[in-house]
Amino acid sequence: MQIAPRSNTNERLAAEYVTAQYPQFRLSQISFLLAIEARPGINHSELAAELGTTLSAVARNVDVFGSQKGTQARQHNHGLVETKKESTDDRIKSLYLTDKGHKFLRTFRQVLYGNLD
Repeated sequence: MQIAPRSNTNERLAAEYVTAQYPQFRLSQISFLLAIEARPGINHSELAAELGTTLSAVARNVDVFGSQKGTQARQHNHGLVETKKESTDDRIKSLYLTDKGHKFLRTFRQVLYGNLD
């Protein structure tokens, strides 16, 4: 039995879904959300190390996809991620997906894998 090559149609549809929801979103940022989903409570330093990126890149993503009100132009605050200060050290902020963030990734996967009802 031969398996047909996978089409890029679902990837294109998933990309269109993402950019329709959040026009400034880059697909590379999916890894940011997936890492938080996989390790709820991960802190900025751990996330930067896991993704092989800088702390400032993590902070920018938190600004854009976080739920806090911001004053900078880049802070769109889409409410996909929330931060909580650690009770043992308030300098450390842990990252969690919000309900909206979980729903976004669930829909992204449904589009990507063709499981829309």
